[in-house]
Amino acid sequence: MTTLNDYIIQNAEHGDGDEFLRKFGATEVFFSIQSPDESLKDGPLLTSPDVDLKIQTAQLEIGRVAVFYTTKSDARLFQRFGGLPLIKAAEMVSNLQEIDGMLIQSDRDAWFIADKLALKHVVGRVRSSDLSIKG
Repeated sequence: MTTLNDYIIQNAEHGDGDEFLRKFGATEVFFSIQSPDESLKDGPLLTSPDVDLKIQTAQLEIGRVAVFYTTKSDARLFQRFGGLPLIKAAEMVSNLQEIDGMLIQSDRDAWFIADKLALKHVVGRVRSSDLSIKG
């Protein structure tokens, strides 16, 4: 069975839209938390409009992208990090005004990039019930 990490390494240049999100949408991706540092505790975090959570971003040709990692043991993650299913990460990115897309980094030098318009289009067609569940 191919993992999200392996898929990105093997297909770094070729995303397949709906099928990619259907196949890996339930897979957890990880993100570095830049702030707030002082109020976070280990364990689940339920966000609300009054929590200003800043995550790692990068400036690319398509604009400012949110950065996600395929493994929580990736040394590039900050000490404080979170995780969520890929479909939820795509939904989050598609709803952030200041973000233009997302980058999913493998544990090597391969990555997958999707711009916000593509994410909105795909997320709108893929429902949680359509996702492959990975153990």
